[in-house]
Amino acid sequence: MYIAWGGLVVVWFISGRVAFLVIPKPLITHLYGPKSYSTGLRVVGRNGELSNGQRLPAGWNFAFSVGVFAATLPILFLYIVTLRRLGMMPPDRLLEVWKAKKEARQRDSAN
Repeated sequence: MYIAWGGLVVVWFISGRVAFLVIPKPLITHLYGPKSYSTGLRVVGRNGELSNGQRLPAGWNFAFSVGVFAATLPILFLYIVTLRRLGMMPPDRLLEVWKAKKEARQRDSAN
């Protein structure tokens, strides 16, 4: 079970990195024109720094950050659903164990 949760963190970072590489193309093309991306204009920093020394406008930098976050969510959802179907992430069994431990503590404290 711990491997599944560790894998969740790994999938989160990998999907975030892929989204960080994919989302700038339509964003830069929209803001600076269709030839800007092909001539080498890129988002090079997490705070919206561009390769030409400028920054993304404040609202667009926020939209970029939200877009990267939103792009990772379907991938994480699919990861969790897949692990649940394979029986590798069984929170129902985990909750049963926690409930049994809680009941055992209550019985011990009552005695």
